[in-house]
Amino acid sequence: MNADELRQIFEASMSELFDLSHTEISRESELYCQVKYSYKQGDTKKLNDLNLYIQKENFSNELKLITKIRAGLKNKKLEIKKWIGEVQKFDDNNIWKGEILFSIGYALHLEKKYYDSNKVYIKSYKLLMAHNCIEKGLMALHNAISVIANLYPDKRQFADFHYLLQKATDYKSVKLAALANLNLSIEYQKTGATLMALERIDLAIKGFEEVEMESTQYYLALAQKADLLVDIEKFSSALLILEKLATSSHDFAKSSAYTIKEKIQKKQNAQYRQEKTATNIHFSPTFEQRRLNEKRNKKPPKLGKMESRLVDFLSSGPKDKMSIIKHLYGEDIDYFSLEGRFKSLLVRIRKKLPYSIVFHDGEYSIEGEIKELEDKKTS
Repeated sequence: MNADELRQIFEASMSELFDLSHTEISRESELYCQVKYSYKQGDTKKLNDLNLYIQKENFSNELKLITKIRAGLKNKKLEIKKWIGEVQKFDDNNIWKGEILFSIGYALHLEKKYYDSNKVYIKSYKLLMAHNCIEKGLMALHNAISVIANLYPDKRQFADFHYLLQKATDYKSVKLAALANLNLSIEYQKTGATLMALERIDLAIKGFEEVEMESTQYYLALAQKADLLVDIEKFSSALLILEKLATSSHDFAKSSAYTIKEKIQKKQNAQYRQEKTATNIHFSPTFEQRRLNEKRNKKPPKLGKMESRLVDFLSSGPKDKMSIIKHLYGEDIDYFSLEGRFKSLLVRIRKKLPYSIVFHDGEYSIEGEIKELEDKKTS
């Protein structure tokens, strides 16, 4: 087992995986490159073929287990209890363990076992960081934070994703930055700050196009942009993206396109008809929740320009009144006049948002943000 090779594979982008698989590395490393590349690309047939081959040959238990898990995720055959039982046999000093737990955390997320998913991701994060897999470890932390949204849907997580965005900058991780921007876009959309959400999703798509083209995350970012375009009723632009989603080999891409088409028809007051019903479609957690919100007619508020600017400014952390007023209005007008405007703005925005902008210790912040998570600062 070559630990340096495995670290490279755990943290490699899709293009890097392809290149690594054609270099002089061990047979197991080469095979795991192929497994991971096929998984990310959505090539289920090749992944199944690799799984059959690896299971019957004399390879390590670690490679057999991670391949089995990745094939199970793609085939929607989740044997989570069995997988957990097998991974528990591996010592924490085993470099594979963090990578395997990462995939199990995702399986638990799909099963809507959000608390368990969060805990497994945190364990994966700590193990990966301990083995100097910094970028993959931060991905695990990202997923641990993201899954919290399902447990506490009314909490805003701006501070967490800004924290991850800063870590992405520190470690020059394009993929982590793209993921953080994708989730910031979702957070802005929930508040009704659609233009801010569009800015973030464009950054996310650009990042994924650089390192993770054709991955699940790339297509989910495209779906997020299409959903935002529907919010502002740019239906033709949204439909162009949906055409691209429909050509993807990823089930989640197709299911998100289905959800967004339903939303377009609803906005146009037209009866939605499609040969394929939603019964057999496998939805991503994000878009499954959006379908439920649509059915419940639960829609985000629509914020005005100044309201959006205030949410954006507070999204990176608490701010004092003077800083907020300077940011929103500049310094050319009488402060007391501007203070009155700010108070009026707070009254308007507090009526719209499902959470509060609160004042504490001389600073305003967005209430409900999760600012600490299992030794997050230690990374």
